[in-house]
Parts: sequence; C-alpha cells; structure tokens
Amino acid sequence: MADRVKLIIDTDLGDDVDDVFALAMAALSEDLDLIAVTTVHGDTQYRACLARMVLDACGADDVPIYTGSIGPNMTGQMVETSMAAGLPCVSLPDMQQCHAIEFLVEHADSNPGETTLCAIGPLTNVGMAVERDEDFVSNLKKLVIMGGQLNPSDDGRVGEYNFDSDATAAVRVIESGADMLIGLVESTWHARFDQEHREQLDAQQSHLSSLLLKMFDQYVESRNRLWTPLYDPITLAAVYRPDLVTIQNEGLRAWVQDGKVKLDKGSNPAQLVTKVDGVRFVEYMIDLLSLAP
Repeated sequence: MADRVKLIIDTDLGDDVDDVFALAMAALSEDLDLIAVTTVHGDTQYRACLARMVLDACGADDVPIYTGSIGPNMTGQMVETSMAAGLPCVSLPDMQQCHAIEFLVEHADSNPGETTLCAIGPLTNVGMAVERDEDFVSNLKKLVIMGGQLNPSDDGRVGEYNFDSDATAAVRVIESGADMLIGLVESTWHARFDQEHREQLDAQQSHLSSLLLKMFDQYVESRNRLWTPLYDPITLAAVYRPDLVTIQNEGLRAWVQDGKVKLDKGSNPAQLVTKVDGVRFVEYMIDLLSLAP
C-alpha cells in the first residue's frame, strides 16, 4: 500500500452537514493519517466539541483538535453561525485549547513537505497562518481547498459560501503561491446524499451512522429539502481517490467585487476538480463509513 497521506482538516462543521461526512471519512480511511483537526469561523469551541463527537464515534479519540479564533476574521467581520447541523454538545476535558493558527504554523515548520492541509471551511485560519509565516504554504506538501466558483453553477448560484465568508482570507490564500488542489462549488455540487443513501447508512446501525443521520436530518429540515451536496467529502476524496473525479491544471487569480470573491484564469497554479462521479463516490463513502466501530 502507498504511504498514507498525512492530513490536517480545517473545518467549520456544524453549519452544513457535509463537513461531518468528510471528517468521518478522514478518520476511517486507511489511505489517510489524520494528524489533527482545526476549527474555524465563529463559535470554534462549539465546532471543536462537535468534531470530538464525530471522531470518537469513528474510534479516533486520539486525534487532537485545535480551536480557531472567535474574533473578527481577516475581512474584519464578526461571524454569526447557523449551526444547522449542530447537536447539543458540552465541552470535553481532553479538547486542546491551543490556538489553531499557532498549531498550523508550528506543525508545518517542524514537518516541511510532509503534511497536506485540507481546508473545508472559510479560509480564515489558513489566511492568518500565511500572514504569520511567509514560509507556511511552502512548508505544506499540498493545500486542498473546498471553495470558489470559476464557472456559473447549474443552479444559477452567484458566489460561494466558504470564500465569500472571509473574502480577504480567500484572496490572500489563492495568491499565496501554495501548491493547491481546489474543489470548485460547481463541480462538487454534483455528488449528493439523498434519502435512499440515508436508508443505506441507517442500516449500518452504528454509533457513527446514528450521529451523522441526526445531523443530516436536522440540516435538510432547516434547508427544506431531502438531500445535501457533498462538497467537502468530494474535495477530500480528490486527495487520494483521483479515479472518482476529473482534475484539470489551471492558473487562477482572485479578487473581491461587491463583497464576493471572483476567480478567473491567472498566474497562480492550481489543480481544479472539474467533474465528479457522484454515484460511485457516494457508494464509496457509505462503504467507508461502515468501518466505524
């Protein structure tokens, strides 16, 4: 078996439910070595507690969690969070209180070229790490990002939540010179978890499946629909299952217009996820989740 990918996940889980599916995948995949989780955007302490619940349900109670700032983001905004996929949660005694940005910078500096950082939330932590250490992105093996919109989406969406939630950070990261793999919203949108998939996961009758489905049910009810896109899990899968996606090499530039991040062709090299095999991916994900204890 090839060497496992050493991975850190930076997540805003609790708002959308796809983050928790991605986190569970990272904890359960034999292809990944989940080193740590960092939380970002708004109530990062609560997000850390949710992450602890998911990791414990995967049997990954030894994976540390580091909380991001609860102050203004790089755009200068205080963040309001919906927690549409959140559950009642209390602070746990083993939760690391070390600041996420300090951990990211120190870990990358101590392990140059070894670690892949997968950012599946707003890019506040990553942007602040770039600002703190000019060598941060060069010390990473790869920076994987779910976010951004290069082409119009099938549903007419304008803008993308993760990038637009901290536009200053998104532009700073895109222009940082990082070795980037980006799951664009218009492509990752096409992998969806629906009620048929819910039944398949429910049949597993594990603590993890019960936890994920409680969060899924609460989330889709808040969105008044019966399914959810799997933006974050697809982006994560592109790291180690490229057979499930189409990846295209492209150059990007990023700027802010009317508060939204605009992407176009430019001089910053990136690998872009442009197509996904949604059916095969969801089958793979459900099988992977069955490995939970």
